[in-house]
Amino acid sequence: ALYIGRLSPEKGLDTLLDAWHASPHIPLKLIGDGPLFEQVQRNINDKCLAPVTMLGKKNRSETLSYLRAARLLIVPSLCYENFPLVIVEAYAMGIPVVASRLGAMAEIVKDGITGLLFSPGDHLDLAAKVSWAWQHCQEMEEMGSNARQAYTERYAKGANYQILMGAYSFAAKNQKASQH
Repeated sequence: ALYIGRLSPEKGLDTLLDAWHASPHIPLKLIGDGPLFEQVQRNINDKCLAPVTMLGKKNRSETLSYLRAARLLIVPSLCYENFPLVIVEAYAMGIPVVASRLGAMAEIVKDGITGLLFSPGDHLDLAAKVSWAWQHCQEMEEMGSNARQAYTERYAKGANYQILMGAYSFAAKNQKASQH
């Protein structure tokens, strides 16, 4: 499992580490830096979370290499993320996502289709979802395939352009209709 992001309170790192305390057998890598770096490292040591590895800040190429090798990406954010690019990057590689059922994350990740959603801040729900994902490799591979398809249909360059042009066309038609 992989977390990529800023190490700050709103990103749900306490929830993530508490979930790993409840599911200690699953390897987790953390990529990122931020004000909680030392505290997160201390929590990993204090809770004896042996399968959790802090990798620190990585360049884009290294980060994408870790993402390609992951079985799932975890986005435990406690805040209303606008549009987490890391989810789309995971989808592009066919990696399913386990994310907070909050804001844009709940809109982008289709529960049971492209990944799994859990209640924000609920470490037991997150632990249960991650454990299920780890035990159901075939279902998660299907979700990864669905994630890749979602990327191709909605986020890839050509598809995104068509969606944008459709929105402009719709807006232009409605503007003309409202002027009459």
